[in-house]
Amino acid sequence: MMGCMAIEAGWDPEVGLPLPTPPSMWDEDPDEPAFELPDEAELSWWAELDAAADDPGNEEPGWAVPGVTDEQPSEEGLSARSLAELAELSEAVRAQRLAGARVYRAFTAIRAGNVLAESGYRKLAPLLEDHVRLDRVAVLKLDRHAEALHDTVTPTGATTPASLPATSAAVQDGVVDADHVEVIDKVMTRLRKVSGLDDVCAQDIEDS
Repeated sequence: MMGCMAIEAGWDPEVGLPLPTPPSMWDEDPDEPAFELPDEAELSWWAELDAAADDPGNEEPGWAVPGVTDEQPSEEGLSARSLAELAELSEAVRAQRLAGARVYRAFTAIRAGNVLAESGYRKLAPLLEDHVRLDRVAVLKLDRHAEALHDTVTPTGATTPASLPATSAAVQDGVVDADHVEVIDKVMTRLRKVSGLDDVCAQDIEDS
């Protein structure tokens, strides 16, 4: 009887039970469309594209300003292509800085509004961590910067002016970014703690 049960269970007394066969990573998913080989026209197109990419003479960067082929040096010693690439990067950096200024404005509006009270959160950091995917260190830095760059309203209704108004204007113009704000804020915080510095600065202004 035991032998019959072993045979029915598929058990081999020499090697034991067989290991289950894992599903292959290449098994077809019934929800996925069946793979079809590309036709000759598509294969030819891909071959031409690969050949163009491997051509050492094809040095045109994909993101650069198109149509710039003049390699004659300018007065600065740069070719027209190099000047165009620098201009492209300059515009991209400025756009990034302007986006940063928009972040500061939005953060200031959220801090002054009713978002925190209406959301049920007790602190702003976990709210933004959950809804905007900002980590808490980034939120704390953003809070310091926004407070330094924008006027704030106290719970009593009084307005506290921005401590870095000139930097705020530079941020709005896309001239500086968060890294600049961080350095300027730290320096000015230390300078405000220097005893008698305001009197020295006022005297220098009068002498000039």
